[in-house]
Amino acid sequence: VTLDMLINHMDKLPVRSVYNVLQKNPRYLHAYLDAVFSKNPNDSRDYHTLQVSLYADYEPDKLIGFLRKAGNYNLQEALAICDKKQLHRETVFLYGRAGNGRVALQII
Repeated sequence: VTLDMLINHMDKLPVRSVYNVLQKNPRYLHAYLDAVFSKNPNDSRDYHTLQVSLYADYEPDKLIGFLRKAGNYNLQEALAICDKKQLHRETVFLYGRAGNGRVALQII
């Protein structure tokens, strides 16, 4: 089964079903959820916090764009993930989003 097939048949293969199959392979799960998010961010909203972690692990260069567009991730968990991975740009962005501009400026 190809990624395009899964994305184009989400009516027959809902995100939760595909997630249940792919959760044991995080790299494939990331590729799938990234494709779902690209098509329609709302379709992966239940997985946005998980996606922060997956982007941090597999495509950190795409994480800042995800953080800007996604709206359903847990801010504190996202901060913890970005801080642990030393993703400074993303951490600054998240502190700013949380209203902690002073902390963000200290990181810069």
